[in-house]
Amino acid sequence: AAMSRLRPPSSHVLLSKLPEMKEERMLHTLRAMLADYGDVQLKLSRDGTKCSVDFPSMELAQAFVEASVDDFMVEGAAVDMDYAPRERERDRERDRERQKQRERERDRDRDRDRDRDRDRDR
Repeated sequence: AAMSRLRPPSSHVLLSKLPEMKEERMLHTLRAMLADYGDVQLKLSRDGTKCSVDFPSMELAQAFVEASVDDFMVEGAAVDMDYAPRERERDRERDRERQKQRERERDRDRDRDRDRDRDRDR
């Protein structure tokens, strides 16, 4: 994952494609690997393949990502990482905008079709 493809930096990083391992051991392993980055909060996904990492600050999260993005390995498995979406709220806002845009386009197309049909019937 090149830096350019990452989301905008935040204090929240998502690790994915984690190798299969008992939860306790995974958390212990990740904690050890993240020890230099302050008091991080880890939350493993149910299936254990993803982990959200909450760093004490955006600076620490960035330091970790910049140091590790191309070669973060857990038990020999290459792990993907990205910043978590900044605000889910912002994403929802964008989805609502897109929805409105689609409705406007649909209305416009409907009006156009109606006009075309009317012209054809003359």
